[in-house]
Amino acid sequence: MQPINFRKAKIAKLYPATPDARGFFESVLGFSGLADQYIRVSAADQKRYFGRALFGKCALKVSETGVVRIIKTKAFGRDFDSLEMFWDGLKGCFRSTFGDNAEISTPSNI
Repeated sequence: MQPINFRKAKIAKLYPATPDARGFFESVLGFSGLADQYIRVSAADQKRYFGRALFGKCALKVSETGVVRIIKTKAFGRDFDSLEMFWDGLKGCFRSTFGDNAEISTPSNI
């Protein structure tokens, strides 16, 4: 098994779906076929879907179930931090997948 190199994640061209979080997931999982692949999302696309650049330059992967994993490299790419979260449509925010389900307002600041 080869290790996944998330540092090589390229900016993905997303389908221009409805400009909201649901449209983001629809674009990544449905139209663009990018499920379970590490990608980067342009600042313009982030602002289109979420109103601001939530992910920054972080690499991310969206699973088939909608769980988003963000990777932020540190120390010249030799170390990284990761965060898994899901979209809470009722509150309009991301929540941690860990036991506390804490609200995550700035995922790129992990």
